[in-house]
Amino acid sequence: MPGGFPLPWRLALDVTTPTVTLLLAWMSIQSNSRCLFLLALLVALVGTLIQVVDRWVATAEERTNHEQTSRLIEYLAGEIDWASGMEQRIRGNMDNAGRFEHYRDEIEGWRTRTGDELERLLRRTGASQIFLAALGQTGGGGLVWEYTQLRGWQEAIVSILGSADSFVRRSRTIRR
Repeated sequence: MPGGFPLPWRLALDVTTPTVTLLLAWMSIQSNSRCLFLLALLVALVGTLIQVVDRWVATAEERTNHEQTSRLIEYLAGEIDWASGMEQRIRGNMDNAGRFEHYRDEIEGWRTRTGDELERLLRRTGASQIFLAALGQTGGGGLVWEYTQLRGWQEAIVSILGSADSFVRRSRTIRR
C-alpha cells in the first residue's frame, strides 16, 4: 500500500515491534518483573499506534488517488466524446472544402485547450506530450490532414485513459 512510511521502515517496524515485545515479555516472566511487563506492553501499544497511523495515511492517499483518477477518467471520456462528435461532423462533410477553416480552427482550439488541461491535471507526467505528439496523414489535402490528426489525438486520449491511474500516481509523486 503506498503512502505512509517507506517500505524498509515498515518492514523494520513490522518485525521489530513484536520481537521486542515478546523479548520483554519473556524477560518479565523470567525475572517476575512487573516493570518489564509494563515496558513490553508500552512497546506493543506504541508500535501498534505507529502502524495504525501509517495505514491511515496510506488509506487516505489511496482514496485521494482514486478520486483524482475518477475525475480524470470522466474528463478524458468527455474529450473522447467531443473528438468523436467532431470526427463524425467532418466525415459527414468531407467534400465541403469551404468548411475547412472552420474545422481547422475548432480542432486547434480543442487541441490547445485539452493539451493545457492535461498539463494542469497531470503536470510533468508526459500526458500532454503524448497527446500533442499525434500527427496527421499527408497527401490527402488539408481536411484529411486535420481529420487524421484529430483521430491521432483521440487515440492518444484513449491511451492516456488506459493508464489514468498511473498518470495520477506519477503526478502526485512529482514535486511541483
